Amino acid sequence: MGSLPPFPDLPSPNAKFQQVDQTTLLNLFKSQQNQLNYFFQNLNLSQALTLTGCGCGCLLVVDGGSHLIGTFTDGDLRRTLKASGEGIFKLTVGEMCNRNPRTISPDAMAVEAMKKMESPPSPVQFLPVIKDDNILIGIVTLHGLVSAGL
Repeated sequence: MGSLPPFPDLPSPNAKFQQVDQTTLLNLFKSQQNQLNYFFQNLNLSQALTLTGCGCGCLLVVDGGSHLIGTFTDGDLRRTLKASGEGIFKLTVGEMCNRNPRTISPDAMAVEAMKKMESPPSPVQFLPVIKDDNILIGIVTLHGLVSAGL
């Protein structure tokens, strides 16, 4: 019976985590080449529903200058429908969206984004990435962070 070949040296299980942990969101965007899907605040519900094939789980709502107005999720849709009934069809996405979403800077570390997503009052699946002047430049998703190894 022959002997087994030596067991290969494996990297520490924490090596990839530490690598991603120290990565800024801007660098993650470059490596993942995210396509940004955003919608203008004056769209009505019918128009927004036609355009929601982004698969992110949220719409990023902006004004004409690319300033983030808010986010619009299926939860926002349900809450607005419950409160407005048929009147929902007269509202714009800008009127229905969450105008105070959690956001993050492009210079933030990936681990900071993960912590912000998990923080109370309830976890979220995404964070709009904005510059200091509230200009939308991207979105980071929980799926994207996990795929990157965090």
